[in-house]
Amino acid sequence: MLPRVAMSGSSWESIRKMLGSKYQIDHIVVCYDPRKNWAWSENTVLSEILLVCTKRVPATEFKTKVTYVYHRPRSSLEAKILAARIIEAQNTTDLGEERVFTVFDRIRLGQKTVASCYSIPQEILARQRNWNVCAGFASAYLSELAWRLVDGNMFLGRFLPLVSLNSLVLRKQITGRKKVRTELMIGFDVHTFQRDRRDHGGMLLDVLQGANVETLNRLEVQPNTRMAFASDSQISSRMSNFLVAGMARLWLNTVGLISVYCKKPAVSNTMWTVQLQPQPGIKLTDLYKLQVLWLNSTPGLLGFLALRQDSKGAFIQYKREYLPLLKLLDTRNLNDEQLNRLLALYDELKNTAVKNLPGQLEEALNREGFRHQLDTELLQKLCPTIDNRLLLGIYRDLLNETIIRIRSKKNDD
Repeated sequence: MLPRVAMSGSSWESIRKMLGSKYQIDHIVVCYDPRKNWAWSENTVLSEILLVCTKRVPATEFKTKVTYVYHRPRSSLEAKILAARIIEAQNTTDLGEERVFTVFDRIRLGQKTVASCYSIPQEILARQRNWNVCAGFASAYLSELAWRLVDGNMFLGRFLPLVSLNSLVLRKQITGRKKVRTELMIGFDVHTFQRDRRDHGGMLLDVLQGANVETLNRLEVQPNTRMAFASDSQISSRMSNFLVAGMARLWLNTVGLISVYCKKPAVSNTMWTVQLQPQPGIKLTDLYKLQVLWLNSTPGLLGFLALRQDSKGAFIQYKREYLPLLKLLDTRNLNDEQLNRLLALYDELKNTAVKNLPGQLEEALNREGFRHQLDTELLQKLCPTIDNRLLLGIYRDLLNETIIRIRSKKNDD
């Protein structure tokens, strides 16, 4: 048994690289049961996986079987039956034409569906720095959508104008004691934030504190407090209007948004602040608004979740090492009409009070609410040929993910 962070944590990256190249990764089995802390062990509150490997260089065509177990076995006998059924699971159909993930029959114990199972080429898995990119969901459909988005800027069979945050983030040269180094203008971590805080004195800065549906419930927000920091702190150099959740751990089922635009440049104890490079012909604040709009769309959310670090099921973090890989809109390849229409959509939605993610998805499944409007109008402006009716299947699958809706509706169907 391994902690679930073994699939996604930056500190495990070298282990994943070694396994992907020198071992045949036969099975990844994820405990996806929130009633059991998403864990196999009785004495832990952290998510866990079972990883089965064979020490041999994998064949090019070898596929790794990924299984998500919604109901942890209640006895050793049930565990043996479940293991046998995972091994014997039969290939049903591929996800469709030009799909590379393979779906297996749902695994049942009695009348209850207890697990979902699919396989992916190990060569795809081995190329990822974070395995959640291609195996981060119980739904094979969502996992392949996320992989295609992160790996090839594709969504629902269409190319979208996307680029990694690394290509857009501002860089500055920092003069150190021994040399000059270049740093990405991304906020400091929680440790630095807490270390440089002061009860009084120093410099006062605007802060967006907290990450829940009370603080992340509108696209556009104000700083909600002011805090004092050491006068020699570098915190103020990373203030921004553009904030992305995940610097500190958050519960996915309690937030309404994963990114916000702050009317005043701020720092945060829970969110990464990001400074982007200026772009000719458009205000920097408008660039931030466009990225906030994108990240809160459903394809933006999938790209975000594909790079998450799991701690305890729905309790996740976003490591600084993977933030530069996050997909953003390539605003340099959008024409003036597209930019203006997207900014108009932002203005229309910026003050809408949103529900938590499960509530949004339930509304969207009925073609209603903030998320459905955001998705359909944003995608129409980016790529008019996308069939928005396909979004309903994504909403349905997301609602069956126990990291989104802890009381999963996986049942006997």
